[in-house]
Amino acid sequence: MGQILTATIERAVSKGWIPQGESSAVSQRIEAMGSKYGFNPDHFGIFTHIESYGMKPNADNGLGCVGIIQFCPDNQRGSTKTIGGKSYNLQQVKQMSVLQQLDLVDSYLNGVIPSSMRSGLTLDHLYFLFYILLLVKITLI
Repeated sequence: MGQILTATIERAVSKGWIPQGESSAVSQRIEAMGSKYGFNPDHFGIFTHIESYGMKPNADNGLGCVGIIQFCPDNQRGSTKTIGGKSYNLQQVKQMSVLQQLDLVDSYLNGVIPSSMRSGLTLDHLYFLFYILLLVKITLI
């Protein structure tokens, strides 16, 4: 595990956002996604620090986006996000643990990253995949 991800998880534990007993599972889940999708787990730590103060599961940007990566509604006035073909109420997502939200992240990435692109993803790529695609989808609907 990289230093940035370690520091991000330790900070989230100290804030009470990740239970102490789940920190290893969170780390392992992020590292597994990094291997699966081809990104540096430290970059995911940076991304979540920017988006949710460092893995705050009930983070809310005031514009409808919530959670550790700021899951945004499917449309401008919506309250749901479709991930992996399933619709999630965003207020319920806010109540999920970090581990539960990581399952959603995995499902989301599986749907947006083609197999041919699953290596060498940089922080810029992650930002594009998480943020720009969500913003474009909201704008177009």
